[in-house]
Amino acid sequence: MARATAPILTATMPTADFEEARRLLCACNLAYGVAATGGDPEALAIVPPVLPSREVLEDMRAAVGFARGSFHAHQSPVRAGIDAFAYGESGELAILAFRGTLPVRLATDPERIDQIVADWLNNARVHLVDGQTFGLPGFVHRGYADSLEALWSSAGGLAELLPTLRALAANGRRLLITGHSKGGALAQLAALRLAAIGDTGLMPAAVHTFAAPRAGNHVFAQTFDRTFADRAWRFEFQNDLVPHLPPTEGVWFALQSALAGTAAGREPGALGGWTWAGFKSKLDAVGRIGTYESAGCL
Repeated sequence: MARATAPILTATMPTADFEEARRLLCACNLAYGVAATGGDPEALAIVPPVLPSREVLEDMRAAVGFARGSFHAHQSPVRAGIDAFAYGESGELAILAFRGTLPVRLATDPERIDQIVADWLNNARVHLVDGQTFGLPGFVHRGYADSLEALWSSAGGLAELLPTLRALAANGRRLLITGHSKGGALAQLAALRLAAIGDTGLMPAAVHTFAAPRAGNHVFAQTFDRTFADRAWRFEFQNDLVPHLPPTEGVWFALQSALAGTAAGREPGALGGWTWAGFKSKLDAVGRIGTYESAGCL
């Protein structure tokens, strides 16, 4: 079975604008505060540990610098409200940030526990489906594809934002798409879906993802690389497990090697610190931006 290979970093590859990336990471954090559809940034919610206080939330807003009247938050009314994005304009930029998986810590709120469970179960819907159903190439993660569709087609969603994006592009504004965790996967899906429309006014200028899981198979990944060559950046914390999910055969091999190669791993039922250290060391040898696939089903 053909496998995508990670590109080799060379001196000719452009580097990310880290000030811009920091700004977009703040936008990702703000997206976690979206709890309803509307245009009032004051309605963003406190969401520990990402937005632990109103002071932190205001600092994030200041860092992003959304222009007054440009902000639009959307939480899909379907699928238990597990999908959301935040949009706003800042200077020459139009920023679209997708919310990641809701933090488990929110499960202490009895009014949100059903939403938290639904969000995490959606992450587990890893079987691959034909992307053409969603206007995408290759095969894609079913849960994330459904998330994007919910945000695209619901009232107040992305489809209604397209005329605004076209008008902004005509006036020289750059569209930046971003997301953290699950939001990073949605950012990749949304960027390719916008590109597939074939309207230059909807083509994202850049895509920044933070700790994003895999969104699709090798066809999806290769199409994304071709479409956004020199315009997409993927940020990861060293040995973070999330960017390796859903797992490839290489990840399973790393886990098996860690279990077999340590004293903790040889003890029945043990998954101790030494095993985790071994697993992380094995991950260094695994393609970090690989794709996952198994005849269309994981």
